[in-house]
Amino acid sequence: MDVAASRAGLHQAVDELIDRHLTGRSSPPDDLKVTPAASPAVFAYTFPDGSTEDYRSVTDYLVTSPSGEADVRVGGTVRPAWDREDRGRVVMFGKPHGAPDSAYYPWVEFTETDDGDYAAPLTDPASPRRQLREGDPLPPHPTDAKIRRNDELFRRIQEGPALRVVVSDGDHMAMVRHGYHVAVQRGRVSPRRRPRRR
Repeated sequence: MDVAASRAGLHQAVDELIDRHLTGRSSPPDDLKVTPAASPAVFAYTFPDGSTEDYRSVTDYLVTSPSGEADVRVGGTVRPAWDREDRGRVVMFGKPHGAPDSAYYPWVEFTETDDGDYAAPLTDPASPRRQLREGDPLPPHPTDAKIRRNDELFRRIQEGPALRVVVSDGDHMAMVRHGYHVAVQRGRVSPRRRPRRR
């Protein structure tokens, strides 16, 4: 049995179910409460294909809003991309508050732009796996981040009308807010259920 292929297939099936049944969810409110939490010194994440990535900087937050409560881990690393061997990446991982660390799941990834900012895909609320493109109606968004085309951010891209949210290097609050926003769209954050009275 190919465990990595099975795991990847399971993740894809879950994502398709979420897209089919939970699209059109409301955006999270602007009253997100983001609280720093105790962070591990190191973090490694194993992706569905079996590859593992180490994160050189790790910062944890507790994020609370009426849409739900989540533990968010911000992991920084570098990967080769677009003519650079060391292009920075910041990955937002999230899990239900209090769940074990094995429950962390990548919500969104910010990529270092040619100008040193960081940019993540701007997703379509009606179809959260689809990236918005220039000319698409822009949804309300919970950050004051800039919105730019891929080819404005990465000189290597000749024609890139897909849109990204752009934030400053190290602006974890804007990154966390965007990651949470995408996670709510994709059904990865849900309100905590109250215990039933007996």
